[in-house]
Amino acid sequence: TYPNPADQLTATVGFELPQASEVTIKLYDMQGKIMGTVDLGRVAAGSNNAVLNTGLYQSGLYIVAVETEFGTVTQKITILNRK
Repeated sequence: TYPNPADQLTATVGFELPQASEVTIKLYDMQGKIMGTVDLGRVAAGSNNAVLNTGLYQSGLYIVAVETEFGTVTQKITILNRK
């Protein structure tokens, strides 16, 4: 996920798929509450990117989860919202 910290209005989540898969990206706060969901539908194998609108969230530490048919990968992201 970049940039990290996310100090713009968006952040890009990059991921690699060994085969085509349904993909959902979820953003969690540090208490485990789902803050946002992006359903990408069926995504092709290979390198892929999705954009998160980080301008919607307060500054803080979050977890980005990329959920596929093959499992889930998580990463921490810091959002620095300068509203």
